[in-house]
Amino acid sequence: PQEALANPFELAQDAVGKSTQDMTQASFKLQHSGDRFNFKNVFSVQTSVLEYQNVDIDFTSFDVATFTRPIEGTDNTVKVLTYEFTFSNAAGAERLKWILGTYVFKQQLPINQLIRSGEAAVAFDPTAPNQTLNFTSNSNDGFAVFGQLPYPISNKVEIIGGI
Repeated sequence: PQEALANPFELAQDAVGKSTQDMTQASFKLQHSGDRFNFKNVFSVQTSVLEYQNVDIDFTSFDVATFTRPIEGTDNTVKVLTYEFTFSNAAGAERLKWILGTYVFKQQLPINQLIRSGEAAVAFDPTAPNQTLNFTSNSNDGFAVFGQLPYPISNKVEIIGGI
């Protein structure tokens, strides 16, 4: 503890790992502003390939644990898709202003990794040293509908309804 207090921002690691992220993103926007109404479509896709090789995850100078991701031959690509559509009154509306819309979110998140317990892990795991393969597939989906209708009842007060 004394050494940690004397050097609070230093880490001791026994493995020098490598971490890379290759990200691609594209989006498309279609917008109309008219005399009666406005609408906007926004579509976005993102892929991200994460690679970690021999990363020290115990942050000590002892050979406790490292991980590598992805496991060779497995897919580790994170995929995200978002879509938003809004429909609203024209910009010149004086009294009745409104907006309606939807939002969609989809994510695929595979986690395929190799966790290696080293010689020093025997204090926590009597079977160490060993290796554990972890294959996980996460899927996150979201959907929303929204709307707002503010209505002025005087110059200083308005009533707002929404979903």
